[in-house]
Amino acid sequence: MKEFLLVKKILTSERNNLSSFFSFIGQITGLALFSTLIFLLFAYNEAANSKDSAIGENYLIVNKKISLLNTLNLQKNSTFSNEQLSEINSCTGVEAVGGFQRNNFQATGSLLFNDAEINGFQTDLFMESVPNNFVEIGQPEWNWNEGQEIPIILPAEFLNLYNLNYAPSRGFPQISQSMLKLIRLQIKITGQNKTHLYIGKIVGFTHRIQSILVPEKFLLWANNNFGNPNRQIKDEPQRIIIKTNSKNPQELIEYLNTHQLETNQELLKSTKFYFLVISIFTSIFILGFIILFNSISSSLMHFKLQIEKLTYEIQTLKLLGFHESKLVQIFTLPMLIKNGFVLLIAYLFVYIGSTWTYQLFNSIQVELKSPLIRLGLISATIIQLIIIAISFSSIAKEIKKENS
Repeated sequence: MKEFLLVKKILTSERNNLSSFFSFIGQITGLALFSTLIFLLFAYNEAANSKDSAIGENYLIVNKKISLLNTLNLQKNSTFSNEQLSEINSCTGVEAVGGFQRNNFQATGSLLFNDAEINGFQTDLFMESVPNNFVEIGQPEWNWNEGQEIPIILPAEFLNLYNLNYAPSRGFPQISQSMLKLIRLQIKITGQNKTHLYIGKIVGFTHRIQSILVPEKFLLWANNNFGNPNRQIKDEPQRIIIKTNSKNPQELIEYLNTHQLETNQELLKSTKFYFLVISIFTSIFILGFIILFNSISSSLMHFKLQIEKLTYEIQTLKLLGFHESKLVQIFTLPMLIKNGFVLLIAYLFVYIGSTWTYQLFNSIQVELKSPLIRLGLISATIIQLIIIAISFSSIAKEIKKENS
């Protein structure tokens, strides 16, 4: 043991401590960046596929641009043909396309509480419907049959406008979403020389579609029974809703621009966010790779130069009976200790980073279920084991070359 320590002292006397220190710092930085990138990719992928996430699926509301020709009634073709719908549906990233139906009859609505009409809360209604797979409310709440209450979905922004603008200016009380669901809506439908009263119930609120939604089954039935025969609605929709499952529906965006179709640009925020995230991840990956590669190269170069400087001592020890494996052990032991410390510090960065990531996504109401800490620790361990294997192989190769 004493001989081993003496030989170790001789062979490690030429070590450049400053070079080893910078290599140590560089390896920690690179490993931490790589590990952080891996669990951030998992976190982003989970958030992007979450139904409650703002960076996941896109729902685009699209219509044709309204020009002066439409105003002067010189251009009437503002609907989407079946051929156009097929072209949009064939774009990469488009999962589904649905058309809006609108009411073709006169409708007014007033609020009811305990079967009594609330004074002052009466308005004309415009109603639309979309296929059920585009609605955030599932069965059976969204199901309607003749004689039943009419399910209604209101835009969340409508309630915000009422509470923050209309109610204060008129001296009316503000209403919460839960309170509004308890109130019934009396709907008066007039058309084809007849008038009927129906009861509607608010079953939910949507940030996706800025329109009063009713079940498609009800609207088709009501248009057929109360619709104005002199103003029949064409089968071709004027507005469509597009569901995309791609974070980068570039082909769809190009189609919308080429055919001068309008959509709310805010709804394309996930595409912009996608490019931002990819740019950040790419930058982190490149930066981490450069730092890690430079630190490993510097460390290996340092060991190579150290071995070359000690060529005489190594050959002498070989003649004295020291086995090659002991010489390799002397040089690799400091390397193993250093990499062990690097891994422990990287573990600390992974823990801090993953904890911060959980808090960040919770703040935007996205619950992450992926084991980020475990993913970061496993990735850091794998990368470090690869580095140790490369270093060990390189040191053994250099010593063997010096002994030959």
